[in-house]
Amino acid sequence: MNLGLHIEDYTRLGFAFVACRHELNYLAPTFLDDRLIVGTGIVTFT
Repeated sequence: MNLGLHIEDYTRLGFAFVACRHELNYLAPTFLDDRLIVGTGIVTFT
C-alpha cells in the first residue's frame, strides 16, 4: 500500500523529503512472520 508520492512525482517536483530523525514507540512485542501495520507522517515542515 502506498499513500504517498511515487519516485516519478518527486522527479517532476524536483525535490524529495529526507528523514533526519525518527522515533519508534513499541506498543507490543512482535514475532517472526507477524504482519505489521506501519505508518509515517510529517510533524513539521520548514
